[in-house]
Amino acid sequence: MIDCGARRALAHHWGTVQLTNEAIDEPRLALGAALAERGIAPDLFRAIRPGEAWDLPAAEA
Repeated sequence: MIDCGARRALAHHWGTVQLTNEAIDEPRLALGAALAERGIAPDLFRAIRPGEAWDLPAAEA
């Protein structure tokens, strides 16, 4: 997000299949911690749940 100058970012493909020994929600939790560490608002980089939609204003989509 920072490197490419994106205003918003979306994480997906987590929590659907257990592929590793980490907890199934660990990637989402790690993302939240990384965002907090860098001062990025969590509503700008979302980790949506399977089947969840994220509505954005047309000017930002």
